[in-house]
Amino acid sequence: MANPELAIAKASFSALLFRKEPVSLTRPEIEAFHTLLHDAIHQCSPANVQV
Repeated sequence: MANPELAIAKASFSALLFRKEPVSLTRPEIEAFHTLLHDAIHQCSPANVQV
């Protein structure tokens, strides 16, 4: 996934996670997830990581 596509996907995903339903997450929790996702993309083939 190209960087602009990944940035858009991350922003969209974050917006969903900030919603109050079913359970909203805090910004640090979302940033921790993004860090793990980033690490997975760099460790694995990007084609094998589905966002």
